[in-house]
Amino acid sequence: MERAAPVFPIEGLNPYHNKLIKFAGLYPEFTDFIDRWTIKARVTLKSDKKKWANAKGEGQLFSVNLMDETGEIKATAFNAAVDLLYDRFQEGKVYYVSKGKVVLAKKAFSNLLCDYEITMDNRTEVEECIDAGSVPEVKYTFIKLRDLGAHEKDSILDVLAVVHKVNDVAEIQTKQGKQLSKRDITLVDDSGHSCQCTLWGKQAEQWNHHNNPVVAFKGLKLSDFGGRSLSAFSSSTMHFDADMPESNFLRGWYDNVGHNSSFNTQGSGSGGEGFTRGAGGFKREEVKTIHEVRESEIGSHDKADYFDIRATIVVLKEENMMYPACRGESCNKKVVASGNGFMCEKCNLTWDKPEYRYLLGLQVADHTSQIWLQAFNDVGIMILGMSADELSDIKDREESEFSKVVQKALSKTFNFSCRAKQDTYQVNKKLFRSLLSNDTLRMQLEFATGSIEFTGWIMPPRPVISTRFFLSIAILFLPTTLLFET
Repeated sequence: MERAAPVFPIEGLNPYHNKLIKFAGLYPEFTDFIDRWTIKARVTLKSDKKKWANAKGEGQLFSVNLMDETGEIKATAFNAAVDLLYDRFQEGKVYYVSKGKVVLAKKAFSNLLCDYEITMDNRTEVEECIDAGSVPEVKYTFIKLRDLGAHEKDSILDVLAVVHKVNDVAEIQTKQGKQLSKRDITLVDDSGHSCQCTLWGKQAEQWNHHNNPVVAFKGLKLSDFGGRSLSAFSSSTMHFDADMPESNFLRGWYDNVGHNSSFNTQGSGSGGEGFTRGAGGFKREEVKTIHEVRESEIGSHDKADYFDIRATIVVLKEENMMYPACRGESCNKKVVASGNGFMCEKCNLTWDKPEYRYLLGLQVADHTSQIWLQAFNDVGIMILGMSADELSDIKDREESEFSKVVQKALSKTFNFSCRAKQDTYQVNKKLFRSLLSNDTLRMQLEFATGSIEFTGWIMPPRPVISTRFFLSIAILFLPTTLLFET
C-alpha cells in the first residue's frame, strides 16, 4: 500500500476529514492528499464476527481496537467488508489503516474514551507494519479500588487487582428470551478494598484461572447502584500475571499479606438507593450527638443532608432483615418465586436461585438519645460479619444460631456516616436516615478489645431515652493507663 499522505495520530482524527473528502470530489487535484490519511496502530482487541438484524435488514460485523502513542480508537467493519478485512487483523500486531470513515462513537458499544470511531468498508486499506517499535504495547491507567467512589457512574476504568474469589457461572434469561451466562468475581488490591466484578458470555464461561491470579483489566464499566461494582464488556481485556512492576508487587503483597486480610467492601449494591458522600468520609471533628441530630432540621429540606455520629447498636430487627434479590448487574430488586425459579419483574429475568441482600432496621444510641437508621447490603455485611446469603443459610439450618449472630452485633459502638432525606411514603412525608454505603465509611470499633470484660447498666445523663439498654463493653487495661480511641 503506497502511503503518499503522512501518518495521522489517532487523537488527530475527527469527522471533519469526511467533509474534506467530499470537498475533494469537486476538486480532484486535492483527492490524492486528502483521501489518503493513514494511521499506524496496534490491535489491542479483535472481536468475533457477529450477526445483526433490525427493521432495516440483517448482516454481519466485527471490530478492532486500535492504539498508538496518542490514544485508542475503535474501528468496525460491516457486511461485505467483514469477509474482506477480518483475517487481515491479528491482536498485538501493528498495521497501517487508511480510507475509513470517522464518525461519532457509539458509547453504548465501546469502552474507549475516544469520542470518535472508524467505519471500515470495501475501500479501507490495511497493511501490516514490520517496524512497530514506535507503537506502544497496551497502556493502562490503573485505578485503586478504594478510589472507585471518586469516579462517575458508567466511567470506563482500568484496574489491577487480585482475584480473591470466583463464583460459579449463572444462567439468566434476557428480555428477548435468550440465555446469557454471567459470573461474579471478587477483586482485591493493596488499598485494603474489595469490589465485585461481573463477567458475561464467553468471558464468564471460559474462566479457568486458579490460584488467585493478578489481572490487569482494561475497559471495565463502573456501576454505582447502591455502592460500587465493575462489569466487563465483550471488548474489555484481561491480562493475567503481567510482567510489570505493579503486577509483581501486587503478587508479593497478596501472597505474604493480602490472602489473610479483611477488606472494606466496595458494595455491588443494596436493596434500595445507594448513597455516597465523596472522599471525605467520617469526620471526627464534625461528630454530632443524636440529640443534636433529632433537634436539628437535618434531612427536612429538598436535598439530602449528611451527618456523622458515634453510637452503639442497641436494637437490630430480625424480621425481614434479608430479602431475595435479582442477581442482575445494578438491579437488586426483590424477586418472586415462580414455577421455574425466581423471577425479576424489572429485568424480566428468571434465576435458579436469588442473591439474598440485607435491608436492616437498627436503633443506635449515645449518651443523649436514640435514633432509628436504615442500612443496606454492604453496611449489613460490616455489622454482621457475613453476607446475607451466608446468614440465610444459617437461618434455614438452625434458627437459634441465626439469633446468636444477630445478638453478637448488639452493644458494638461504631463511627457512623449517615444520610437523611425526607421522602414520600404512602402519601405521607417521612424522614429516612440511612447509613452510607461508601468506601470511606469504614465503621470503626471504638473500644479496644482486651482480656478483661465487664457488664453494667449504662444510664443517660438526662432522661431522654425512655428505656434502659444493656451494654457489654470490652476494655483494654494497659500497664499505666486506660486508653480509649478519641
